[in-house]
Amino acid sequence: MKTRLFALIGGIVLGMFTNLAAAEVTIPYEFRAGQAARADEVNANFTALKDAIEQLQERIAALETQKAELEAENRTLQATISELITRIETLETNLDSPMKSDLRSSQPANRDQQKPAQQIALRSEPRTVSDAEAQQVFGLDEKKRPKTYIDNAFEARGEVIVDHATGLMWQQSGSAGYITYTDAQAYCENLTLAGYNDWQLPTVQELMSLLEPEKSSNGLYINSLFDDQP
Repeated sequence: MKTRLFALIGGIVLGMFTNLAAAEVTIPYEFRAGQAARADEVNANFTALKDAIEQLQERIAALETQKAELEAENRTLQATISELITRIETLETNLDSPMKSDLRSSQPANRDQQKPAQQIALRSEPRTVSDAEAQQVFGLDEKKRPKTYIDNAFEARGEVIVDHATGLMWQQSGSAGYITYTDAQAYCENLTLAGYNDWQLPTVQELMSLLEPEKSSNGLYINSLFDDQP
């Protein structure tokens, strides 16, 4: 009975090692059907099998670690791609938003004169609003016109016009045509006018301060002191 038992175990081990041939398992002893196997030989084969299984487990663990690292790297790349797409969409929106190069200085206009007793405070930082919010935020009526108008106090100074009501200095003439937002910003950065080089684009509220309810002689809803030609 003992010999037959060893022979049976030997046959099972032989089959297991045959299936693991692809894993480069080295079998110390080979058995044939009907051949009795020695206990030390069977033990040696089991030890080799155990070592092979441990090696495979280590290889699997290494592959799982590599997989986790690749998945983490993939998530990082996806986040970077999403961020780049958002930046591209923002840049495209800016490029597709042309505006007239009516410019203002970032400093009070009447620097060489005494300021009026009280000036109208306007928003100096840009603000992004939706179409639904614009009417309320900028004080527009149903036809998208200002509900109220500022009583400007303009003073022409050659290439610039000073509005003492708001304390802003404006370029007297606009650009020859529409330009992109990016080009307008670059234009401001390189502009020197009336001795000042700190020009910048106006906010919507600052730009609206120039509007008038009726067209002037220049055909615009803005004081005729401003020229629509460069």
